[in-house]
Amino acid sequence: MLACARSKLWWMTPEWRSSTRSLPPEIQFLLVEVQPGGQGPYALLLPLIDGDFRATLRPAE
Repeated sequence: MLACARSKLWWMTPEWRSSTRSLPPEIQFLLVEVQPGGQGPYALLLPLIDGDFRATLRPAE
């Protein structure tokens, strides 16, 4: 999976991981392969943004 997480106030960095437990906090988007193997479909997870409301994705604790 590929995650772009906020590293500084205005910057994001890419993170490649194989487990959701090792994801960084404050993920701005997450690209996940639905069926492992390199040929499967992909899903893109985006947090909500509406006016002054901004959300981020966080890994399970």
